Amino acid sequence: MRIRKPLQVLLQFKMLKEKWKRAWAWINQVEDYSPDVFVKSQWQLGETSTIYLIYRWMLAGTFVCGLFASVLDLGRDPVPGAAARAAPAPSHDIQHYFKWPIYLTNWGYTACTVQAIMATAHVTKHYARMRINPGAGMEKMKTSYKLYWVIHSVAVICSVVITTIYWSAVYRPGKTDSIDVVNLTVHVFNSVLMVLDLWVVAHPFKLFHFYWAFILGAVYSVFSYIYFLAGGTNRRGNPFIYLILNWRRPVNALLAISCTVLFEALVTVIAWMMFIVRRRLANLFHRKMAARRMANSGQATDQGPRIV
Repeated sequence: MRIRKPLQVLLQFKMLKEKWKRAWAWINQVEDYSPDVFVKSQWQLGETSTIYLIYRWMLAGTFVCGLFASVLDLGRDPVPGAAARAAPAPSHDIQHYFKWPIYLTNWGYTACTVQAIMATAHVTKHYARMRINPGAGMEKMKTSYKLYWVIHSVAVICSVVITTIYWSAVYRPGKTDSIDVVNLTVHVFNSVLMVLDLWVVAHPFKLFHFYWAFILGAVYSVFSYIYFLAGGTNRRGNPFIYLILNWRRPVNALLAISCTVLFEALVTVIAWMMFIVRRRLANLFHRKMAARRMANSGQATDQGPRIV
């Protein structure tokens, strides 16, 4: 009796879990995928695509170059504000560069870069394997695919959130910020490239990956608070990293965090809707291309073999 009861509870829990998954499958819409979607574009027609491989290398190279430019301040305006153009550029000590990791922008851009490198490695490996052995079957779902999937979702959500919040609540033209190469790279091109990639890749956008972006935001909030308690300052010597996250005014800081979480949820839903539209458009595209191939093959049969 003591053993039977826990087993019954366990079975009931498993049944409830399966019912829950079936009930929410129409929202998640990721049950019908296979590992090959992580190495393909939604729009490619064959097992491999040279165009997609080039795209992946170009995207990874762009993010890597942007990351180095951000870390080293290559292309950054050292003196914001038109009135200060004649002033000499300030020299940065080593602490200036050591403070690069304290900014949420750089956390998000690092996620963009990591997912781009991982995707390029996966696609390149698949491309080489299929060229060597075209009949080789697809590998099973690997942990690296799942890790890339999570980082890609986080990068999509965080890049859009960071871009929107920066230009609406953080950017102070003529005072502390200016429009330069680095600023545009980490606050504009990050979200543009990630939204573009969302429309190009073949793997699904999982709605419930939102909690990973939430965890990243929670970790950064705790980090910023500990950094504040430790007496840390930003690159301009202020006792906060971002003015909207000034822990000297905890109510305002918590309000900013709450608004960011709500906006993250909204961005996640919008990205998921983009994925649904992308998949439906791609299905129409592939059906149209398949019909065209059938029509061409029928014409070739009727007219005899073609000489190319």
